[in-house]
Amino acid sequence: MDKDEIRVNRSDLVQLTMDLVRLPTVNAPPNGQELIGQIYIEKLMREIGLDVHRVYPEIIRAEDNSGAFLTDRSFEDRYCVVGIWHGTGGGRSLLLSGHMDVTPPEPLAWKQCDPFEPVTDGTVIYGRGTADMKGGLAAMLTAVKVLKDSGFAPSGDVLLESVVDEEFAGANGTIADRLAGYNADFAINAEPTGLVVCPACVGAHIIKITVQGKAGMPYTGEAIYNPVNGITRVIDILSEYERELADHEVCHPLWQNSPQRDRAVIITKLSAGETGEHGQLGTPIDAWTEVVIQTYPGEESEESFNRFKTFFDKKIKNSQELQKRSITLDREYRYVEPSNCGIDHDGVRVLIGCVEKALGELPKVYGAPFSCDLAAFYKYGRTPACVFGPIGGNLHAPDEWVDIESLEKATHAFVLMIKNWCH
Repeated sequence: MDKDEIRVNRSDLVQLTMDLVRLPTVNAPPNGQELIGQIYIEKLMREIGLDVHRVYPEIIRAEDNSGAFLTDRSFEDRYCVVGIWHGTGGGRSLLLSGHMDVTPPEPLAWKQCDPFEPVTDGTVIYGRGTADMKGGLAAMLTAVKVLKDSGFAPSGDVLLESVVDEEFAGANGTIADRLAGYNADFAINAEPTGLVVCPACVGAHIIKITVQGKAGMPYTGEAIYNPVNGITRVIDILSEYERELADHEVCHPLWQNSPQRDRAVIITKLSAGETGEHGQLGTPIDAWTEVVIQTYPGEESEESFNRFKTFFDKKIKNSQELQKRSITLDREYRYVEPSNCGIDHDGVRVLIGCVEKALGELPKVYGAPFSCDLAAFYKYGRTPACVFGPIGGNLHAPDEWVDIESLEKATHAFVLMIKNWCH
């Protein structure tokens, strides 16, 4: 089936995406509200004619001895959904994967729409989860429906999955499906890559750095250290470390042509004192920042963390401001592992060709500048995997959006990939 023969109804694709966005499937650790979305997508999979299964992460976690799961997450009313289009036999299998959970919409102000009341201007769709990643889920489902309606019958199995608990370095739903045995010869994680084929992604340490102070005001002449001064210097050190990575570490080949060539050091939170309008008027008792430190494939967790800690400790020791202060580094969630399927993998080569046909031009190919569940596919399911999805923006921010034309092109690419890979 060539691209010109594909019949994707744009209005149906937009409607499906918006219907999914209307479901407030927020992940707010330790809990998640994906149930309403999983019930809905399970119904859609059955209507398409797939063999539908549920995977309960709580059950898999209880049977796991590897320490793969985060232990502080609750999985009450949370399960993954896997739909299987059974092949006629002899062909390669393909897994199309997406996550149902979205980040909380608060407390930032939305202007284009309410987070779970999506709107479209005909070019993009606005709403929480449009790009991350209900647009990808809609494209996956639509691709399978289009092919089934056309009468195509794959030789290999086609698996669709909607997992829970991806956000906040979760990966628990993806791990549960892998350990439950729903694996394939190749997988595509439909995160919003901007129609770029990404056979690799960066990893991430998530670290909370706290500078201790002493609450109060120096009205009696007492010397009170203000930790805000210390956290300011910590931020400078983090900037210095990012420059250190860029200036003295070799760029990974898969990021040579990426807009983000170097590993980023991203400050995600900063806090000191009571932040309410009428909070206590005084020196904060502490100040802290949360930071994401990215890593390349091939970097081990302890090795990369110790490299940062050595750099950080040296800077603290040489700082008159900080050397006598109490400063703690706490690692949060888990280390999100980087991943690299390899650009020469047959699945990646076939995907590149399918995307080229869908786009009408050779796609860009480079490592994804974000972290995701990619490493879990091979580590826990021996399934090589790549990231590919539509164009979107404002992820984890107000007025998140996904580009409609790119949704169509991603759907076309998925259709062609199923036909060319699963023959």
